[in-house]
Amino acid sequence: MSEAHHRSKQPDQVRSQLLRVAIELIVSEGYGSLTLDKVARRAGVSKGGLQYHFSSKAVLLRGICESLKEMFEPMFNEALAQEPESPKRLTRAYIRVCFAEIDPLCTKAMFLLTLALPEFAQEQSEWMQNLIDQDTARAPDLAQMLLLCRFAADGLWLAETSGVLRFDEATRTALQSRLLAFTDSL
Repeated sequence: MSEAHHRSKQPDQVRSQLLRVAIELIVSEGYGSLTLDKVARRAGVSKGGLQYHFSSKAVLLRGICESLKEMFEPMFNEALAQEPESPKRLTRAYIRVCFAEIDPLCTKAMFLLTLALPEFAQEQSEWMQNLIDQDTARAPDLAQMLLLCRFAADGLWLAETSGVLRFDEATRTALQSRLLAFTDSL
């Protein structure tokens, strides 16, 4: 019997490893470099093993997008749960997540896939539009200012994700505190 028959199969672990390798490929070599062959080879899995989890590149990309959303959504929901009920609650939670320590590889992949995949960008757009609609319904007079606060948080996230700027922890904490205070002052 071959070693494969004696190895314990851990499909969730293999699937996670395949997603991680695919994310690393996208970030290090660009979206266009992603192939099933490269992912299988770098993950040390047969192509058939990869196709057991992801039957095509499109399915693999969908899996990556889902895993990124599954990382982000609980963070946002946890931040939201910590905010007292107010018209500024959604924006405050959003700001906290933009300033949170998140795996830089995942944030870069999220950014690159938003640019490369119209359907992923559309999902992000719909999620953001939902927040804007909720703010408009709760506090129509504040909605645009709250959106500007989110854009400020997005700017920091984008600057750090792209590598244009890096901030030490003290500066990041001070910037977050100031942006939250500004949000509260609206």
